[in-house]
Amino acid sequence: MLAGNAVAVVRFRACLASRLYRSFTESEVVEATIEMSSPHGLQGRRAARLTSTASQFECDIQLSSNGCTADAKNVSEVMHLSARAGLRLRIQASGADESVALRVICALLTD
Repeated sequence: MLAGNAVAVVRFRACLASRLYRSFTESEVVEATIEMSSPHGLQGRRAARLTSTASQFECDIQLSSNGCTADAKNVSEVMHLSARAGLRLRIQASGADESVALRVICALLTD
């Protein structure tokens, strides 16, 4: 593990999208794992609502499932996750308003 303010370059792989590279200070990343409850998953309107909500925050928000990662502010990447009911989804946020963003996104995905 990294100590203190050491910076790690974390490689995120997005399914069917270009590779994303982000640098995060380890102490700045907050995350949660939820189980998708919607029978329709993250397709169509639900994906659009998620990306619209995520875009209101300054922080970077990443969604991960089954080895695939997507930027929560990009609707096509979110839809490529093919997240559906019963699937575990990891949400990571890093930036100025990360805690609030994580709570809002978790609430949005579990209602």
